Formats: sequence, structure tokens, C-alpha cells
Amino acid sequence: MQEIIDLLLKNLCYVGVGVAIFVVAYLSNMLFGIWYNVKILEEAFDWKRIVKSLLKIIAVGIGIALLTVAVTLIVPFAQLTGMPIPEEYEEVVSIIAILIICLRASVTYIKEAWTKMNDIMNMQ
Repeated sequence: MQEIIDLLLKNLCYVGVGVAIFVVAYLSNMLFGIWYNVKILEEAFDWKRIVKSLLKIIAVGIGIALLTVAVTLIVPFAQLTGMPIPEEYEEVVSIIAILIICLRASVTYIKEAWTKMNDIMNMQ
């Protein structure tokens, strides 16, 4: 049982880095969006959209952490039920899952931020 807890804590540390990357990508996208909407499209600044975005960051961050916990527990659960899985696969499965989970969220907002940045630069 201690091994499972240690694995969970180790993976949650990795997730912390992944969520930090996601937050930076999301905030970059959000700031480019504010500039584009307010300065180029001349829309009114809306604090409600900022609050909504911050709530989304929190929800996605918690969701990533919970999904990682679920993925981390798959291999130990399989071993507990009698399905032998080599120990080296256990770590590989967890790391690949964490990378995919965190990168999927981050790359989406990096792409959107890049597009908005290009739109802003092309308008000048």
C-alpha cells in the first residue's frame, strides 16, 4: 500500500509541473485574447470573462490531477487483482499518461495563443 501512495505522490509532483505549463499557456492565450478583443475588435472589457477563465483554470487543473490519480491506480489495481504487470511498465505507463494528459491541455492553449499573437502582430 505504501508503494501505491509513494507512486501517487511522485506522479502528483509531475502533474504539478504539467499543470503549471497548462496555466502559463492558458494565461498567455487569455492575455492575447484580452488585447485582441479590447484593442483590435474594440469590445468592452468584461471582468466576468476573466473570472470565468480563472474558474476554468482551477477546474481543469483539478481535473488533470484527478485523472492522473485514476491512471496511476490502474496498474497497481491490475496487480492486486492478479494480473501480473512488470514493474518497469508501471512507471512507463504512468509517465506516458501524465505527459499525454498535461500536454493535451497545454498544447491546445499554446496553439490558440500562437494564433492570437499572430493576429495581433498582423494587425499592426
